[in-house]
Amino acid sequence: MNEQLESVKTYLLVAFIFSILALVPWALALIFWSVIPLVGAIVASMTATQSPLGGVVNIYSSGVIVFAVLWLLFWGSWLVFGFLCMLRIHKMRQAADRGDLSRLKALNSVGWAVAAIFFAGIIPGIMLLIASGPIKMLRPAGLIALSIEDMATLTRLKSLVHGGVISQAEFETQKARLLGGAPAMAPEGNELQQLKALYDAAILSAEEYEVQKQKLLAGIAAARAGA
Repeated sequence: MNEQLESVKTYLLVAFIFSILALVPWALALIFWSVIPLVGAIVASMTATQSPLGGVVNIYSSGVIVFAVLWLLFWGSWLVFGFLCMLRIHKMRQAADRGDLSRLKALNSVGWAVAAIFFAGIIPGIMLLIASGPIKMLRPAGLIALSIEDMATLTRLKSLVHGGVISQAEFETQKARLLGGAPAMAPEGNELQQLKALYDAAILSAEEYEVQKQKLLAGIAAARAGA
């Protein structure tokens, strides 16, 4: 899990750096296509009365102002969305650095990754898409994903508890081994059930039953460990 989380941190770091770099051209476009023409047109309009071509200057300035305002709205919106993508990536990095997997998973979104491709540059969006799968697979420390075989083993063990073949404490011990990543004993239900039937039929005493059951469990554990 640590290696997987470190990989996610690397993806997010790359995405964060390039999302910051992507804001630079949008900011420059906003300045040169909107702010500078807008300021120039306003100044020209204010001084047009002192020029013999004041009417022409006013018309031209008005056109430039409309053009600059439209570009201001366009590049301004682009810059805002780019900043929001960068901010979200930053929050994801913080969650990953803290090991807050629930927060990281909540922030993980394919939709935001696609938005980042458009507004924060292609690389940040691709990094978020690459990180999306590993983020979903992250598990808290001490827990692992149970395999189908493990789940079948737990189901079989639980049925033995309900049948009174093994105790709840023995079940919890085996479950803890599975959740901790260690191989749990996979008892053959028939053998244990036959042993329980001998006890129920008073063929075996309680002491003899417990001794034989523990021997059977120990034998199964040894066989599994040597497999």
